[in-house]
Amino acid sequence: MKTGIVRQSIGIDCAKDEFVAAFCCSKELRGSDCKQTRAFKNNKQGFARFMAWQNKLREEEIALPMVMEATGVYHEQLACALFDGGCRVHVVLPNKAKAFARSINLRSVDDGSSARTLALMGMERQLDAWEKPQEVYIRMKHLTREREDIQQALASAKNQLHAEKAGAFSNPYTIKRLKGRIGFLERQVKEVETDLHALIRREKELEERIARVCTAPGIGWLTMTIILAETNGFHMVRNQRQLTKYAGLDVEKHDSGTSVHKPGRLSKKGNRHIRKALYMPALSRIRSEAKSKEFFKRLVSKHGVKMKAVAAVQRKTLVLAYTPLEEQHTLRSAAPGACYGQRKRAAPGGCPERAGLKPLSENTVHQN
Repeated sequence: MKTGIVRQSIGIDCAKDEFVAAFCCSKELRGSDCKQTRAFKNNKQGFARFMAWQNKLREEEIALPMVMEATGVYHEQLACALFDGGCRVHVVLPNKAKAFARSINLRSVDDGSSARTLALMGMERQLDAWEKPQEVYIRMKHLTREREDIQQALASAKNQLHAEKAGAFSNPYTIKRLKGRIGFLERQVKEVETDLHALIRREKELEERIARVCTAPGIGWLTMTIILAETNGFHMVRNQRQLTKYAGLDVEKHDSGTSVHKPGRLSKKGNRHIRKALYMPALSRIRSEAKSKEFFKRLVSKHGVKMKAVAAVQRKTLVLAYTPLEEQHTLRSAAPGACYGQRKRAAPGGCPERAGLKPLSENTVHQN
């Protein structure tokens, strides 16, 4: 190392039209020095100039983490371009970046200071490496979220139609337009579901994975599609606890000493799309699956809050969807509700046995 640099990092603050990059390094184990801060266009030309800029500054023999904050969709193209270029990319959540900024007493915030803070975070923290999501799961996520938006608009239009019909001074032309809007939205929902089916059928292993999990009571193809889309097929999930936190189904507690004992509550800090997709399946399992019903009643008798018990069933349903496929086959072959027993934690993987599996188009169990 000719320069004597022992640590280096680049922080990137992304916006719609441009991103600001800050290069920080250190010649000691502690402390840091921000060498340069520069803005680039958030397009392919800007990406090329950024790569040339960082090549001039970096020490080749030392790892160079590139840390950016998840800012909607504006960081995605840059993150994918850097990953394809062989760079070590880290995408951190905004709340973690904000907490780190508070820990170093950062008071004034602008694009440059945010980039420098992210660079310092890359030098001082052990961050998980970001990997480019598989295209099939990205397309699935776009389609499932589009369907969710259409369903919300459809529910709103139906409520407006009901209010218009129930009013004392209803307008027949308004009713006609609302009915036309409802029909249009219903057709769009069917089109999106058709596109989802076609996308899944092109991936045989994915189709079989969804069909196998759908044999469990209460879990339909749409629920499993949403879960896989939002988790990138459980690719980065290490254990059940991490998955539960990602979905926002973990419990937060606040205890301190002998006087502060606040009751636990759901964090709801994770992916709301997963929680929403699991709500109706949880109710279905409570109604139709013996072990889930028993579990629900036991929790309600303990604290008397039905929604807390429903959330617990949501969590168990999510864990069942995450369980490795070989283990699911073993659990379903055992007595009903065996999935609620003790079992070892394992990462998802392996290829399921494909014997006797119906294709997705023939799967008629619990379509939600």
